[in-house]
Amino acid sequence: SSVVAQQQQPPSLHNKHGNNKLSSSARFWLLSLLVLLLVAAPTMLLHYYSQATIETLVVHSNDDPTKTAQQQQKQQQQQPQSTTDDSPVVKIAHAISLISCQKQSRVKGFLDALMILRHSIHQNSIHAFDHRDNSINNNDAPQQRRSRYSYQMFAILHRDGGCLDHMPLLKRLGYIPLVKDTPVNISEIQPESSWYRQHVEGENCCGSKEFIKLYAYTLVDYPIVVHWDLDVAVLQPMDDLFDAMLHDASSKKGREARKRIAIQKLYHPSLPNHIDA
Repeated sequence: SSVVAQQQQPPSLHNKHGNNKLSSSARFWLLSLLVLLLVAAPTMLLHYYSQATIETLVVHSNDDPTKTAQQQQKQQQQQPQSTTDDSPVVKIAHAISLISCQKQSRVKGFLDALMILRHSIHQNSIHAFDHRDNSINNNDAPQQRRSRYSYQMFAILHRDGGCLDHMPLLKRLGYIPLVKDTPVNISEIQPESSWYRQHVEGENCCGSKEFIKLYAYTLVDYPIVVHWDLDVAVLQPMDDLFDAMLHDASSKKGREARKRIAIQKLYHPSLPNHIDA
């Protein structure tokens, strides 16, 4: 007997009545594919955006220990060395603290936050990029207030907080990591029965470990150090505040800066003549 091989036909999208409506099986697979795309697309986009954000953040510091000598020399040539009034560029230190990285849900949040904070500081510095004419530091741009200050990012990490694994990412984002221990020995607080000694470890999230923020005062190579929480972003340049801190009220720049700063405390209607914070 001969066997006649019949060509296998693909499953039809028509139902038994011969109309063009999709069969139940086809609708099921199309719906499954649509659900898969809806679930996977946001994750893929978020991963791509995070990686692109990290790669496009530029480190503007000659003090960054992760840079080679050749990279530092090239960067120094590209950085502005003076402002429009021919005064040298002043670099402000911006610091954050990472104390506890034990909870993964918290870690994901602060990793996103430190990227946003660093980017917002960059966008409100002298290094901001003007997309309107593709030039750096377009001092002739109308209606555009530009900062005259540079910056350097620091991350103060507690040695026992489980945050040291994130040092490579911090360096890629332009943060200089400073690994520190708790600077205060609670057992030395006197008297032993004092309320503060008994309760300090229960304060905030991390007790006495929070005191690593005090190491921001050790960055004495910078005229101003700003310590930030990670739930903020810089929306505009802070030149007036920096000018008021660096210049006395007797100077023209100091007087003009004080006029533009809004004072909110009623008992202190004006800033002191000399700010020695």
